[in-house]
Amino acid sequence: MEYKFKYAPETIGGPGKRGRNPNPDTWQTGPCRIAHDKHYGFLKHKAQASYRNEEHTLTLEQWETLWTDEDWLARGRKSDNMCMQQRTPGDGWHLSNVEVVSRRKHFSDIKRRNRDV
Repeated sequence: MEYKFKYAPETIGGPGKRGRNPNPDTWQTGPCRIAHDKHYGFLKHKAQASYRNEEHTLTLEQWETLWTDEDWLARGRKSDNMCMQQRTPGDGWHLSNVEVVSRRKHFSDIKRRNRDV
């Protein structure tokens, strides 16, 4: 099975379509499609944390160690897919405070925290 881009389509065509076709020769990460998507995902995550005024000290290298290729391919919106969560919500996105878990575990942790409050 060939890897499909998460954030940009493989080909763009037809009237009214925005963007341009991906060009691996110009990527900072090199021609690896997964590394390219991880880099883009990291930038989006950092921007979202900034928008929410949350602390974010993760570097791209730390991000890539947290998101193994296997976990990266398993991320999504279903309960068995993977996501990144803060161990202690509100303490920011730091290497010591984040983990990659299944969405099922993420939501059970939220439920448990709300029960304990």
